[in-house]
Amino acid sequence: MVDASQCQYVYKTCTNARSVKKDGSAHRLCAFHRQKANALQKVYATKRRREMRTQRKALVVQRKQQKELADALKAADAFKVEPIALDEPQTDCDDDFSIDDFSILLLDDAMLTKHTTLLADEDEAYFSQLFATF
Repeated sequence: MVDASQCQYVYKTCTNARSVKKDGSAHRLCAFHRQKANALQKVYATKRRREMRTQRKALVVQRKQQKELADALKAADAFKVEPIALDEPQTDCDDDFSIDDFSILLLDDAMLTKHTTLLADEDEAYFSQLFATF
């Protein structure tokens, strides 16, 4: 049976006497276990204060970024550019091109290399030498 004046440390039986408060009543723990508990409590409190400080700093940074974004959006709204109306497309084209004339634009590179060139043989040889040197 546990004596009323014995330390009431929870995790292990302690035979030390309970320490006395300033008002004369007994603490639950002996002086050793009180010191140990107070040291742990100090570590936890320091850690909690550090985390709270970090959260406050993050909140300040977040609010600052939100304010900067809001200011940037207000500034962007102040410089709105009105769209310029486009002219009507001109349809009076008198070129005699057919759709087949533009089909070469739709061919891929492999198909373009199969087509014969419109250059004379000596022009083709000159250009192939000229561009091969680059």
